[in-house]
Amino acid sequence: MKILKRILFVIFAVFIFSACGFAGEKTVISNKPIAKVDSPKTAIQAVIKKIPASIIYATGRGSAPSDTSLTETQRYLLSERAAIIDGYRVLSEKLEGFLVEAFTKAGMYEVYADKITIFTQSFIKGAEIVEIKHKDNGICEAVIKIAFNGTI
Repeated sequence: MKILKRILFVIFAVFIFSACGFAGEKTVISNKPIAKVDSPKTAIQAVIKKIPASIIYATGRGSAPSDTSLTETQRYLLSERAAIIDGYRVLSEKLEGFLVEAFTKAGMYEVYADKITIFTQSFIKGAEIVEIKHKDNGICEAVIKIAFNGTI
């Protein structure tokens, strides 16, 4: 029994001190530069240029309030502004995600109140409004795009 324990101990020690490596393994490190650079800033720019860019689109929808004191032009502009703001919100949700908080008040086998809040926060720079469409029913749609290179 002692011999078996010693053999197992030796096998275990050899395994541990060999760093789990095999005799034929080699680590190869390439000394080839990605690009010729003069400073660290240009090195970062050279690496970023190698990341494929993509474009993210978001569509926002908005309508004007049903206030009778507003003129048709004011309603037109308010629905357009609401659509643009909603488009930025959708873009923020796509880029950063969102937090959902839910609260339900119940008692006596009955739900009294349900409150769901969605929260998103981001700083969007470089977004471009592609298209704004006004529909006959008073709803406006705004399509917004942003070029995305993989770094947030």
